[in-house]
Amino acid sequence: MNSNNPIRKVAIIGAGPMGLSLAGFLLNEVPVILVVRNNDRSDHLRKHGIKSFDPGVKFSNNSPTIVSSINDLKQFTDIDLIFIATKSTSVDEVCKELKNIIQEDTITISYQNGFNTGTEVISKLNSENIFRMVLYYGVFFDQDLKINFIFSSPPHFIGALKNDQFSTCRKVAALLSECHIPTEFMEDLQPEVWKKSLMNAATSPVCALTKTTIKEAMKMSTRSLICDLLQEGILVANKAGIPLPTEFYQKSIDYMDTLGDHYPSMVHDVHNQSPTEITQLNEQIINLGAKYGLATVAHNTIVSLIKTIDFKNIYKK
Repeated sequence: MNSNNPIRKVAIIGAGPMGLSLAGFLLNEVPVILVVRNNDRSDHLRKHGIKSFDPGVKFSNNSPTIVSSINDLKQFTDIDLIFIATKSTSVDEVCKELKNIIQEDTITISYQNGFNTGTEVISKLNSENIFRMVLYYGVFFDQDLKINFIFSSPPHFIGALKNDQFSTCRKVAALLSECHIPTEFMEDLQPEVWKKSLMNAATSPVCALTKTTIKEAMKMSTRSLICDLLQEGILVANKAGIPLPTEFYQKSIDYMDTLGDHYPSMVHDVHNQSPTEITQLNEQIINLGAKYGLATVAHNTIVSLIKTIDFKNIYKK
């Protein structure tokens, strides 16, 4: 993709709440091809389009082109951007299919949670044309696929691997901002990746284990565990040379205190017996802590409990 040329088409892999919300916004400015594997969901979207609970959300009235598989994207020769908006647990499967059809100059963007999703995509696609985003909004949809925004705390952030990609990355940030996803380009995205991931690692598994919302968990005795997880993660980040602000701990606690009465996605994963993202969150902290000789007792305990649930859910299936 040449940064001087207009963005022609965008593909989105993932038709969950995040993927649909992204499509609803991007359709304001650019044609979107949406990969939807669920036939019932495809039929519904073709008939009703992408809708939001909140009439103030600025989704486009335009409809995406819907295809049923990643392989179907090869029929389009003018896709400039591909967003991966699946759970991070699907990175292997997605990249395996995408690797055989992606064009050399197409930019792939990880629109996902986790410490290393961008790095994993780079490795599995064997490509450096990979951007990564850090997102500060949460959504869910009901049985009618109407999207509800649980929280939104822009700006969001995007970064690229190489200096010569920065102008293109800025262009993508501008497109997202024009489409009502306020996005800032960062030359070094790692601090933002760590800030978001540390907060997710502190709250998501605690809520999943106790079936509480973030608001409930921050008001109950689980608050101390969340604080311990956050402090452990910050110690690992500092040892690894991640430049976090000195006030990050207190600002994170203050921010999490403002979050509404909603469940993190890991709670839904456990309830639906789906694989959780614990490997992309807390386990990364454990592994890096071990590298530097740091104990991560709270994270080790949390990971053991969540991975036991994951194992039991896989065994049931």
